[in-house]
Amino acid sequence: MTTLPSEKSAQDLARELVTAGLAGCAQVVPGLTSHYRYEGRLHADTEWLLLIKTTAAGWARLAPELEARHPYEVPELLAWPAQGWSGPYAAWLAQMVSPEGGAREA
Repeated sequence: MTTLPSEKSAQDLARELVTAGLAGCAQVVPGLTSHYRYEGRLHADTEWLLLIKTTAAGWARLAPELEARHPYEVPELLAWPAQGWSGPYAAWLAQMVSPEGGAREA
């Protein structure tokens, strides 16, 4: 998951990641307020949360691409393994996340 500064940047990045076969799905969640300290100042900014679904193998390709495409100087990139996946969803996700890049059709 990551946060972005605008709806447009979140929608654009979600589309890029799915189109490139780096993610099977990316969901944009609007209207978050993030409170944080950066460069010695306290900030409270509206952000959009991007939830990105990929495989464990896909993370190795996704992480550097996400960092390179992200508009923030210090992007938040968080990942954790999912549990309890349904068999059909896991199979679909594996099909969508292409090991060599480029999206696949279901």
